[in-house]
Amino acid sequence: MKTIYIYCVMAIAALAAATSCGKDNTPKGVTGPIDVRLVVSDGDGTRVGSDDTDDVIHQLRVYAFIGDEKVGYAEADNLSGQNYIPMTLSKIGSINFYVIANDKFGPDPKKDDGTAISDWESLAKTDLESLRFDLSGFNGWQEKDGKFVSPMSNNPCDEFGAEFTGKNENNYTSAYTINPQDIPESGTLVIPVTVQHVLGRLRLMLNKESDDVTITLTRAEVYHRPDAFRLYFGSQESVDDVISFNNNQTANNNNQELVEPLINTAQPLVTKPADGYTTVARTYLAPNQHGTYDKTGGTFTTSEGIMTETGKDKAYRLELTVLFDYGNNRTETKNYTVYLPRVPRNKSVDVQGTFKGSTTVTPEFNVMTEAWVEKNITIPSFQ
Repeated sequence: MKTIYIYCVMAIAALAAATSCGKDNTPKGVTGPIDVRLVVSDGDGTRVGSDDTDDVIHQLRVYAFIGDEKVGYAEADNLSGQNYIPMTLSKIGSINFYVIANDKFGPDPKKDDGTAISDWESLAKTDLESLRFDLSGFNGWQEKDGKFVSPMSNNPCDEFGAEFTGKNENNYTSAYTINPQDIPESGTLVIPVTVQHVLGRLRLMLNKESDDVTITLTRAEVYHRPDAFRLYFGSQESVDDVISFNNNQTANNNNQELVEPLINTAQPLVTKPADGYTTVARTYLAPNQHGTYDKTGGTFTTSEGIMTETGKDKAYRLELTVLFDYGNNRTETKNYTVYLPRVPRNKSVDVQGTFKGSTTVTPEFNVMTEAWVEKNITIPSFQ
């Protein structure tokens, strides 16, 4: 999975209205609405491997504000490849752009007071900055046409204060200034915007050491998660402000409820290839500030390696059931628990496991949290 760069190409068109002074060298349309054109590419032709479908933008919303005044809004659905989206700015100046992609492919975002959004275009700046994904009744991230789709936004950093890698251009906290002299007489005004995934990702990557025993993964389920997390967050907020556990703290026997099953059918494991691991299941994870520092995931520890119960009931817990068939009618079923590390957005958590041995199979787990690899997308000029 990769961070995707969306280069937004906005063409400022001259209005066909005569000015009272009649000066030909005065930029036209400066005092009135400005028609713009937003160009988005999902990087078609540059993707390698199925994991990159996370980066594809199928649906997009763009807001423009000068201060608290909304000066533009555009939305588009069913995007594919290169797309041209009309947008009108009622003013120019110091503009904050809010970009949201694929918000339909997950739980419905809600306002801070818990009400559903009936009209996206009417949202105020304060509404956008307080939007929450409510997970209390959510049953798991769904695929689209057999592929995973991730919601994204133009946040500059994750919930823990770490800045995203790459250009990170025109995030919602930084204003993009359009002056009258910036408006070209012909051609386009290019405004690059970077968006990042608002989720983390979990990949379960399992292999066996040899073919001496048949090993089948029969159950893979995730337990625990936050009840809600914010789409946007500011530098003055703490992680507790944007990720909440209000319901899970007392619900369902100390937050032991099932979050999501990762597999629907049993998965036979194959011999580990020389170049890495085999991904047998994957899903998205909402950001979570609680997690273990044990790289094997076998215990729940602090950063100093000390076992603790603090946060254990809120951290993600991966439960596995594995069937071993040794031949001669000898089978054995074992259960395994892997605690996951804390999950920032725009990061991939990989649980890698190799089952070693033949007569007595012992698994070795390695849990890693990696930043998503950058991907640059070249947008052709728009005339």
